[in-house]
Amino acid sequence: MLRTTGSLTVGRLAGRVFIIIGVLLMGLGWHLLQKERARVARSVQATGVVESLTSSTYQSPTRAQTTASTAPTIRYHDATGRSYVFTASSAATRPASYSVGEVVSVYYDPDRPYNAQLHGFLAQWMGPAITFGMGLVVSLLGWMVVAVLGRRPA
Repeated sequence: MLRTTGSLTVGRLAGRVFIIIGVLLMGLGWHLLQKERARVARSVQATGVVESLTSSTYQSPTRAQTTASTAPTIRYHDATGRSYVFTASSAATRPASYSVGEVVSVYYDPDRPYNAQLHGFLAQWMGPAITFGMGLVVSLLGWMVVAVLGRRPA
């Protein structure tokens, strides 16, 4: 296979771009993680009950059929005893991960008790974990490209 100096230079440049994009994604993932940790630190934990399961359907991008996911609708009470209801769309799964009547943990902002989130890995930490992980993979791929192409004489 014939390799030219130009293609090696372009390959190294592409590898460096991948490294930069990966580092930026890892930075974004770290920022999202810190933001979530701060939100949890200022939140109040409450116990909620799954009142219903809300199904939503959407056209699958990879299949010719529609796909359904189910999110729990949860009722909880704040520290004053006032009742709130929210649908935890960030915890939508297929099949349903929760059942009606199940007791769950909820975090809510005491200044805005209507702003609640289900406590759990999927709802709280999946976004930062995926973003950071994608950045790590992209950075490693870029580093490998630069390392492999850097060994060959230009």
